[in-house]
Amino acid sequence: MKPNLIKTALIVGTGAIGALYGAMLSRAGVEVSTVVRSDFGVVTQHGFYIESYCFGDFVFRPTAVLQLPSEIETFPDVIFVCAKTHQSYVDLIQPAVGPHTAIVLLQNGLGIEPIYQSAFPNNPIIGGLAFVCVNRAAPGRIVHLDYGRLVLGLYPSGEHPIVQALVQCFAGVAVPVKESVDILRDRWRKLIWNAPFNPLSAILGQTTDQILAVPELEALSKAIMAEIVMIAASEGYVLDEDVIDRNIEDTKRMKPYKTSMLLDVEAGRPIERVTIVENVIMIATSHGIDAPNLKCINSILKGRFN
Repeated sequence: MKPNLIKTALIVGTGAIGALYGAMLSRAGVEVSTVVRSDFGVVTQHGFYIESYCFGDFVFRPTAVLQLPSEIETFPDVIFVCAKTHQSYVDLIQPAVGPHTAIVLLQNGLGIEPIYQSAFPNNPIIGGLAFVCVNRAAPGRIVHLDYGRLVLGLYPSGEHPIVQALVQCFAGVAVPVKESVDILRDRWRKLIWNAPFNPLSAILGQTTDQILAVPELEALSKAIMAEIVMIAASEGYVLDEDVIDRNIEDTKRMKPYKTSMLLDVEAGRPIERVTIVENVIMIATSHGIDAPNLKCINSILKGRFN
């Protein structure tokens, strides 16, 4: 599939990540509709105002601003699910999924894709990872602070023309992007960062730089990462030897950042505890692996938030 054959896209869960990458798809010439809840009035009237350290400051006006996917008039070529993983969105997107619609799950954690593959067995299911620092600063206002790389790959593995077309779309508007032929391996790679920093930031109410300013917390972050590396290996995903040190050094270099889990805590929203922590513990248990640090932070998250 060539890039110009991706003519329409629907973003479900148009928060910071959905708005940013929806805007970049729009720049690539795709007609992008968005499902917006709390910001509906602002976005309908003014669009999204995006402040990006690398893409510039601009207004993204979606082709259509919807409150539900069922309101879309024609089946889109691609649906991006960018909403948080504390619930499934299968029933929500069902009315918008046509015979040839691809579904991109631009979400964090593990154990996300199977329910969508089961519900839509004849549609391409694409895993997506965003390595980006981006926040919703106010209704309809998105601030892109750092990074921005995308990884997209057919679930559970392999190649697909629509993935290649999406990669070309994003690359054409200067979004760093790559196609993965083993998206589960890449989910494990991203979990190296998410597993320590999302929970610790939520528990402590601190940004990434504050966490790493305390030697004991840096050591704890590395210990959590080491558990992820061990559990990933038990699933057949042997990660690079320097993956822990590289993640720590990259985090030290990036701008102070409130993780998505901390922002959810501050806003009183549910957190992505299950897909980022608990699902990993279940995998560890199935292989007879003890993961004391992951179990500890999971119990604290569960006790405090959900």
